[in-house]
Amino acid sequence: MPTSSGWFGPRPGKRSGDSALVDRSKLTARQLEVLETAYGMGYFEQPREANATDVAAALDITPSTFSEHLLAAETKVFEDLL
Repeated sequence: MPTSSGWFGPRPGKRSGDSALVDRSKLTARQLEVLETAYGMGYFEQPREANATDVAAALDITPSTFSEHLLAAETKVFEDLL
């Protein structure tokens, strides 16, 4: 939900600082593999240790397919967190 500053806050009923569990069963096996591989290769580090092309190559998929799987997985994870 947007706030006056434009940033999104927690969903109604959730307070910032609340613990949240992520239901990994919502992810397909491929989405979980994409997340685990990207994380393991440092895709989420700042600066990135691997880019989308690197992770896609490790998974033997195209970068656009990697991006589709990653977006779907992130959406499901964020639904539980926010």
